[in-house]
Amino acid sequence: MSYQKGDIIMRNRPWAYVLEDKHKSAYCHFCFRRPIEKADQKLRRCTQCLFAHYCDGKCAKSAWKDHKVECNRLSLALKSGADIPECNIRLLARILMKLARGERSDPPDACIPPSERTYDSLCTHADQVQLLSQIKIPSESSNAHPNPLPVLSASVS
Repeated sequence: MSYQKGDIIMRNRPWAYVLEDKHKSAYCHFCFRRPIEKADQKLRRCTQCLFAHYCDGKCAKSAWKDHKVECNRLSLALKSGADIPECNIRLLARILMKLARGERSDPPDACIPPSERTYDSLCTHADQVQLLSQIKIPSESSNAHPNPLPVLSASVS
């Protein structure tokens, strides 16, 4: 198989995502594109929550399934004067919403080449951390760094 310049050889949409707060106004919250700096190509802000920004109606409509619940919550926060949750909290909320809807895998068109990834196929490495914690590391008296692995493995268990 040969590829030509410009061929898409791999594409993978994230299963769950949010923009960092510092980029919320600069990039589309769905496709992550940054508009060309022209007066007629500005991002459009969600009229309900005033937080999310989109290239156009197509991106806003595509994002609605994931944005709908958070939009209501962000609107309530805005009206009450509460702080908007930071990006890690918003990402966790999106993950939990997807799992509550029974979405545990990517849609068929999310990956090129097609993938069989599912949320449940993610794995933990707690057993490897346990094994690493048993490796003898020189003591602090020999000017070596202390072994943080027992603390890590204890907190993972």
